[in-house]
This record gives sequence, C-alpha cells and structure tokens, in this order.
Amino acid sequence: MSFYGPFISRRLGWSLGLDLLPVVKTCTFDCIYCELGCTPESGYCSINHRVEVDQESMERIDYRITTIHKSKIPVKSITLSGNGEPTLVSNIGDVIDLIQKIKKDYDSKIPVTVFTNASTIHIPEVQNALAKVDTIIAKLDTTEQDLFEKINKPHNSVPTIDQIIGNLKDFKKNHPNTELIIQTMLISGRLKNFEEEHIYGLVESYEKIKPDKIFIYTIARPTAVEKVWKVRLEKLEEIRDIMIQKNNKDIFDLHGKIDVFGPSSEL
Repeated sequence: MSFYGPFISRRLGWSLGLDLLPVVKTCTFDCIYCELGCTPESGYCSINHRVEVDQESMERIDYRITTIHKSKIPVKSITLSGNGEPTLVSNIGDVIDLIQKIKKDYDSKIPVTVFTNASTIHIPEVQNALAKVDTIIAKLDTTEQDLFEKINKPHNSVPTIDQIIGNLKDFKKNHPNTELIIQTMLISGRLKNFEEEHIYGLVESYEKIKPDKIFIYTIARPTAVEKVWKVRLEKLEEIRDIMIQKNNKDIFDLHGKIDVFGPSSEL
C-alpha cells in the first residue's frame, strides 16, 4: 500500500493518490497501452482474486488522510487507483468508510474517486463498496469483443464487453447518487479504436449506460507494448464532435458531457 502525490491529474486536478495493491501489478486486464507496463503472470488474475489491506496500512491511511484535512491542502480528489485494479482489494469498503468518516469529521467536501476497469462491478461486494464513493471513473475503450480482447487483454474470467456495458448500466440505475464517469482511451498504431464504426458503437454504449460524464483521452506516457501511439488533440476534439452529432438526444444528450484530454495536457 502506498500514497502518491498530491499531484496534478489531467482529469481530476490536484489529487492525492492511494494505491491499495501490492508492489507487483495486480489486474484482471493486461492493456497494451498501460503506463505501468505489462501485467506480470503473477499479478494477472481472476475477477474473484482478492488481496487485503492490513491493519498497519489502515492506520497509515488514517494518518495520511487526516493530515491532508488538517493541513487544508487544496486537494480536489482522494483517488483510489495505482498498481492495477483497486476493486480486487477485499476490504476496499472498509478503506472507503474510513476516508468518508475522516471527511465527515472535518466537514470536508473533497470527493473520493475510484478508477476501475469495470470487470468486477457486477459483484455484490464490489457494488456495495463503490456505492460509498463520490465518483467512479470506469474504463470502456471499445464495444467490440475482438478489439476488447486485443486492446485490454482481459483475463478469461472477465465478462464480455456487452456484459460489462450492461453491468455499468445497472450500476448507474441502482446508484444514481454516485457520479459515474466513463473514460475511453483512444489509440493509434498497431490498433485503432476510433474509426466510424467504433465511434458509433461507443455512442450507443454511452446512451445505454447514461453516465454523468465521459472522458475521451489518449496516451501521455510510454506504453506496455511497442507501436501503440497517441491520438492528436485535434483529432480527439473532432471525434467528440462526431459523437455528439451521432447521439440520439431523445435517449441521452452527450452535449456538454464529454471532456477531452490530449497528451499535451498531462503533467
């Protein structure tokens, strides 16, 4: 377990990162664009795999989060992310409860944010934990199973991409007070996921899920495998405009919901 920051996040601003996972990257995905590198065999795991934050680490979390509130550092988010998939932590709900209690003690409005690849969001214990946070930022890079397997390289226990979309839809419907942001990483090079048919599929999925916001972004750091390239900011903005045009406003209005983050906006 470790902290990083506070640092400037291109999506969240001044953020304190909290990594609950072991030193070895632990994830149900092995995304080709991951800035952490390839997921090692020892860390590439089932959606049912769990690790635990021990009592000593819980005490460190208590001290660090309390210090942040006492010092009134202008943090915009306390972010659970880091070295893999944070929902693989068995007691993540206890961690979130602790952070929210400290927030309440200091009458703090700093949101608690969890980054997730959404592979576990259908599991009741994970849903119960995530329902306690302020914001969930969930990955959705493509709606095509073949491309999903090539880009995200999910463990064989991971639901299909159609099931993940359905699970995200159900989560938002059942937990309307939890902000749900879908983040879509667009890449070029050995694979592309921003051609017209890809965009149309993504728009359909956004309409089904009805998230509060969508982040369209691209690579900002070295990737796990070679020949995976960023998409220019101008192209991302063009894609955003096409998505809005393709959107069926009778179902879900994308206008004003899509934020674009190009590679130059990363610090």
